[in-house]
Amino acid sequence: MAELTGYAISELLGQNMRLVKSGQQDDAFYQQLWTTILSGRVWHGELVNKRKDNTFYYEEMTITPVRNDQGK
Repeated sequence: MAELTGYAISELLGQNMRLVKSGQQDDAFYQQLWTTILSGRVWHGELVNKRKDNTFYYEEMTITPVRNDQGK
């Protein structure tokens, strides 16, 4: 992640990934992403994020919810 974002690992440790949020996706986009994941379904899509130098990069990702023995 450090190489992709331009941040040093020490700058990323303990940080929320909102640090790279570009503002290119609206709140509805993230609401749909979280609704999908929290309902136990797989989300697949493309995000536009922002490096430390403020340039944008595209990420294609798949987020798969993982549940414990209690289904949480």
